[in-house]
Amino acid sequence: MKRATYFAVNAYRPDGKRITIGFGPVPENVDEASKVYATFSQWLKLYQSDAHKCLSYPSPYDAVSQMLNPSSIVVLGDLIDNYLKYADRAFKMTRTDRLSPNYQRLQLVLGLMEKYRSWPIQKFGADDMPMCSRC
Repeated sequence: MKRATYFAVNAYRPDGKRITIGFGPVPENVDEASKVYATFSQWLKLYQSDAHKCLSYPSPYDAVSQMLNPSSIVVLGDLIDNYLKYADRAFKMTRTDRLSPNYQRLQLVLGLMEKYRSWPIQKFGADDMPMCSRC
């Protein structure tokens, strides 16, 4: 009986625990095997760039498809729009039917973020922001 070949990667989670990520048996069909090889290669690149996020998915195939598929990427504009819907319901108006000061501050901040609406959420943060000339 022929022994199945498996692709597996031993990795360390951010908490220091060791984990084995399996890519399953390599199929006999060349086309199917090339898909496993390609996914294995893509996953390794993703793991090197963002190990914590890569390990957060239930399988390596999920990690590759969701991290590389641009249609599944949530942009900052989506987050802004959803938060505004919440803010409209939760604290837009005061008891005296005036705009809440917190809501007014939120509008100012969101106005500053308007030019970043198309940025993917995972790319938006303090480390990715361009440095200002006075910093």
